[in-house]
Amino acid sequence: MKSLIIKNKNFLLFMGILICIQLLLTEYSYAGTEDATMQPILTKLTDWLKGTMGKIIAVTALIFAVIGGAIKFNPGLIGGALGVAIIAGLGPTVIDGLFSATI
Repeated sequence: MKSLIIKNKNFLLFMGILICIQLLLTEYSYAGTEDATMQPILTKLTDWLKGTMGKIIAVTALIFAVIGGAIKFNPGLIGGALGVAIIAGLGPTVIDGLFSATI
């Protein structure tokens, strides 16, 4: 038991040293900067989810839930269909809000 505690202390010390070295040697990251390279793809996918494609996905999920409920009632199917509909409808807006927030 004592050797296990000593090994854990050595491991924690080693990890602490690695974290300190990592913090000292890191460079600044500019992940949130504006770059228009992928903007057309993002716009197309967002338009799909907010438009007709998102509604098609939501209705398809609802149809599968109804068919699954007719075969064997499972509230999880209905909840899953509602979750897919909510994510398809509100997901792009929430994600856009998260990435456009300023500090």
